[in-house]
Amino acid sequence: MVEHILRLDQEDRFFQCYKFSRIKHKTSLFPVSPNFKRVWYGKHFVFPLRNLDAFHGMAEWLPRSLKIPKIITIHDMRGIRNEKDMDANCIDQYQALKDNSVAIATDSHYIKSQILERLLDIEPSRITVIHLACSRHFRVIETCEKKDQILYVGVITSNKNLLRAVMAFDVIRNQYKETRFIVCGRVGEEKYFQEIMRYINGKPGLSERIQWLHAVDNDALVTLYNESRLCILPSVYEGFGLPVLEAQACGCPMLCSSIGVLSEIGAQGALYCDPEDIESIAEAIKRLLGCGTLQKELIQKGLKNIERFSWEKTAREYVEIYRRVSGK
Repeated sequence: MVEHILRLDQEDRFFQCYKFSRIKHKTSLFPVSPNFKRVWYGKHFVFPLRNLDAFHGMAEWLPRSLKIPKIITIHDMRGIRNEKDMDANCIDQYQALKDNSVAIATDSHYIKSQILERLLDIEPSRITVIHLACSRHFRVIETCEKKDQILYVGVITSNKNLLRAVMAFDVIRNQYKETRFIVCGRVGEEKYFQEIMRYINGKPGLSERIQWLHAVDNDALVTLYNESRLCILPSVYEGFGLPVLEAQACGCPMLCSSIGVLSEIGAQGALYCDPEDIESIAEAIKRLLGCGTLQKELIQKGLKNIERFSWEKTAREYVEIYRRVSGK
């Protein structure tokens, strides 16, 4: 998004604002450029930011004492159940949402609806939905041949529902004896990962059919998408669901849970299942693996669907918010 903002807006100056605690991760930060410099600040030391026309908090946190126009992007609402029930680390996010002077952006219409449902006195007009996109790096590789493999891409956390996907694979593995299940993603919840491993280790022969890739670069990931018969994202909760677009861009048939946000993002370019029902997931896998016509149909519809999303569009819509809140 940063790269596209710089292409779109040659008039304004932009700064990436980092808390002092990020200095130890300096090598992994966005590169400094003449058009996008860095500003360092602290939670109680916002003086370096005061001359900005607007501040955009993309990590669901804002420096509340900063007296300039502010925008916050809300990626999901997992930590806020209602006005009185929220995780301790979501207090800042909650306070930003309740501040009428703050403009709100969300990644999906689903998250906007959750904000309005859980925090009843927020004006809908304060919330702008701006979809994300996937990098153009994700593409169809014509020379890749499909392999007998199912792909999961994402962090390993309970909301991603990987355990039920593994259970569903266990149901169908004797029917599809050559098919492997590739899990690509880091462990986000160790306890949940161990629960998955206990299940796998309790099923003779299952571990040999599952491959774990906890870190791959983009080139390897593009190849995995292109080679897989299907990609599965059986989440019980998502804020957006970027692997849906990545898979579709690579010509990989997508199997998603039927939760609202994945239907919003995947549209007609995906097959859907009940994330709470192992049999529903297993039947959807079998339906997709067993029907080449359906695979081809989803590939074509997926490639059509991703035309709705681009980082240029995302950047343009954010620049419009910046100009609106700053009065420029």
